Amino acid sequence: MKKAFIITARTPSRRLPSKIKKKIFKNKRTIDLIIERAKKTNLPIILATTKKKEDNFLCNYVKKKHDIKVFRGDFSKVKRWYQCFKKYKIKIACFIEGDDPLFNYRFYTKEINKKINYEIMTYPKNIITGIFFHIITFKGIYKMYNFAKKNGYRDTEIIDPFVKKAKLRKKIIRLEKIFKNKKIRLTLDYPEDYTLIQKITKNLGYLPETIDIVKFLIKNKKMSKINFFRESDYLNNQSKIIQRWKIR
Repeated sequence: MKKAFIITARTPSRRLPSKIKKKIFKNKRTIDLIIERAKKTNLPIILATTKKKEDNFLCNYVKKKHDIKVFRGDFSKVKRWYQCFKKYKIKIACFIEGDDPLFNYRFYTKEINKKINYEIMTYPKNIITGIFFHIITFKGIYKMYNFAKKNGYRDTEIIDPFVKKAKLRKKIIRLEKIFKNKKIRLTLDYPEDYTLIQKITKNLGYLPETIDIVKFLIKNKKMSKINFFRESDYLNNQSKIIQRWKIR
């Protein structure tokens, strides 16, 4: 398995309990949306979750509903990724988080088939929250893992500190302007995010293109206001974690 698509997800969540299991569209759950979008890349898919009993339902559900691999590893995200890479002998992988069910799979299909001379390929800072993406090589994962190991695996919920501190060779992917600087929020972290995503799928269907979602919300600004006020809370929370690593 030289290339893979890794979905990082756990069941417990503080602000929106069990968000990965929430029903979004009819009987489709958050994890269903993520897996179905990941399938568009035509890569082998792996759900990377923990060994904790709280994730038993998620693992059993995915095994029953989808023909993908399920890897259960450490609670630390970076360590879990390293374990997953080692087990399946992965050279490079696309990553998506369980709280980004409307991610743009076309970013991945466009970049994963190119010759990659970097350890991580990622998004610009001004991208819409919720369509983040990472493509990381084994060398990049190994460097992050070693850095995390030396620091007790603390604060591995976001990887930006590890990318910078572990000195990964990074490439920022250029995006169309429509994906930048909009008062739109597409991640799933608060109840208001859940409400918006339900409304989006109700209007656009189960697997809308991300660009069509953004265009729809640009035209329907009142709908965007349902959750965008939560962006400041989200950014403050991220900032606190990053500050603990003294990222500048």
